[in-house]
Amino acid sequence: MHPDQDESRIALQEQLRKNAEKLVDTYWNIITELAEQLLAKPCMPLSQEEINLGWSTGQFERHMNGDEIVEFFARHNIKAKVVSDGTSYDSTQDVPQYDSLG
Repeated sequence: MHPDQDESRIALQEQLRKNAEKLVDTYWNIITELAEQLLAKPCMPLSQEEINLGWSTGQFERHMNGDEIVEFFARHNIKAKVVSDGTSYDSTQDVPQYDSLG
């Protein structure tokens, strides 16, 4: 982000902020629906591995599995793919690149 060029960095940060605001505004209904669906799930204790990795400061989580996530987004005509953490993945193999803000 051009850390040695303040004007360029500030301009880029402002553009990224505006893009993020536009995305949130555009997809706010989907965001709230996803949050409601997740909050409807029961709280489950974090696994010892998650606690050891410092994933959260709490002891409980709500969880949606990969199939639920893909199904949720499919209802909104959004392609989604869930891959495991250890998988090497190139997103250009599955989803055409496009300007989501266009």
